[in-house]
Amino acid sequence: MARPAYPSHAIQLAVAFHDLDPLQIVWHGNYLKYFDQARFALFDHCGIDLHHYSQEHPYLFPVTKTATKHILPLRYRDEFIVRATVREAHIRILLDFAIRRLSAPTAAVCTVKK
Repeated sequence: MARPAYPSHAIQLAVAFHDLDPLQIVWHGNYLKYFDQARFALFDHCGIDLHHYSQEHPYLFPVTKTATKHILPLRYRDEFIVRATVREAHIRILLDFAIRRLSAPTAAVCTVKK
């Protein structure tokens, strides 16, 4: 049986000064913020406003598990692409994320279960 084609969407961001830690690299928790921005953009791209949906329906989409592999740090003013891809959408929603600097290879990858 062929695997269904699930949607994917990317956004472009730049590292702000307030996202840095004392080592002048992006604090690890901010990667989850970037992933969440891409998640909202993906759902919006698919015609789903998550905030409006949560107001109109009794269903929520809490994050229940994350796993992130940090490959290269992002630094101040780095421009990067965050891609969110649905990997599974049946009983749960499983999303994959990747961050790529515009000028370099992958910085971080993440899988999120909802």
